Amino acid sequence: MVTWVNETAMIELALAYSRRLDHCTTSGGGGIDELMTLFTDDATRIVDGQMVQRGADEIRAGFLRRGQLRDQ
Repeated sequence: MVTWVNETAMIELALAYSRRLDHCTTSGGGGIDELMTLFTDDATRIVDGQMVQRGADEIRAGFLRRGQLRDQ
């Protein structure tokens, strides 16, 4: 099902995602709860066109791993 939204709303969503992801990645997982508000419990996230994360728990773990890898 496709839901149409206006261009401004899409830009605001993209900016919110970018800011929250950057904060989570650079702060070692800080703001993960705020970032996760952008995902439904049954969401699917495809990373780099390859890795698939299904469900909020798997997506959350993926974001936290991203922050850990950055710190290594």
